[in-house]
Amino acid sequence: MTRLKWRKLAMLKIIKTEEEYELALEKAYSLLQEDIVLGSDQADELELITLLIEHYEEANYPIMPSSPIEAIKFRLDQLGKTQTELSKMFVVRSGQSEILSVSAN
Repeated sequence: MTRLKWRKLAMLKIIKTEEEYELALEKAYSLLQEDIVLGSDQADELELITLLIEHYEEANYPIMPSSPIEAIKFRLDQLGKTQTELSKMFVVRSGQSEILSVSAN
């Protein structure tokens, strides 16, 4: 790795504030608009920025996993479908009711 390349990458640092986070998102977006060649300095920079963004988001914007039931209900809502329409996919008509009435533990 060349000295110049190492200095450029060494200038990147852990994202600690919302302002730094926004700047990192802008830089990542900017890099994504270019035709980046795998293994290039730009590709390395994008990979590192992405890791820094991911680290910040995991610490500041955690996403709690949903239950499978919540996921099904959410997807039905997204598709504008009803539980009745879901029941058409089950062999046993009461199948959807049994599934969607299960409480998440």
